[in-house]
Amino acid sequence: MKNKSDDKLRIKVSVGTRIIRLQIDRNDEGRIRKAAEVFNEEYNAYSQKYSTNDDIYLLAMTGFSNVVKYLGVKNDEKLSEYEFKYDSVFISYSFKDRAFANLLNEALEMSGVETFLFEKDAPGGQELEEIMYEGINENDRLLFISSGNSIKSEACQFELTEGINKETKLWKNVLFPIHLDNYLFEVKKIHVRPKEKADEYWSNICALRKINSLDFSAFNKDNFDKNDFQNMINKLMKQLKKEK
Repeated sequence: MKNKSDDKLRIKVSVGTRIIRLQIDRNDEGRIRKAAEVFNEEYNAYSQKYSTNDDIYLLAMTGFSNVVKYLGVKNDEKLSEYEFKYDSVFISYSFKDRAFANLLNEALEMSGVETFLFEKDAPGGQELEEIMYEGINENDRLLFISSGNSIKSEACQFELTEGINKETKLWKNVLFPIHLDNYLFEVKKIHVRPKEKADEYWSNICALRKINSLDFSAFNKDNFDKNDFQNMINKLMKQLKKEK
């Protein structure tokens, strides 16, 4: 039972296989309840209940990152306990491939992976390159959805360069490519544009080619085998599992 004089409100968030506990100032209770309402409207998977000891349980398959963002909670300030079983990912993709990107993002969130998807998570009023830079450096891996569209995208190439810079700085694997077509493996340097960026972009392409890319091309269409798709997600998840 919570002591009435306690000025903290405890929140237990169940996200997939993770359990995260936050300790929030009791004055923030209104914002917490509002957050629960917002999430309930946005995701059918959300449910909420309030116990007699004033703990709030947000039971959901997805959404821990949204709870944190909505409340403005910083990990080093108010998170009293947390556990992540998988590396968090920044999803790099061309907006022309947004349908697949959203499908992948949903599958990863349902499996308990913390994700950053630009069209859902990017804050307003901030420079685009700054958003991309922060997203890459605040997440463990850069999950690159490779296609003719993304390889030719200036924004995606910027993200690849930042991901490689992070690898160099940390001496850790950051890039994690998957592909929707074979453009990554077939493109030649003479085809890279703009020419003044050819060296940088080609270096990024070569870096991706050195990594075993998972083939998701069979799922970049309206009708596909859901069991096969889940098997590929499971394969991806094994590589995202955090080392103990």
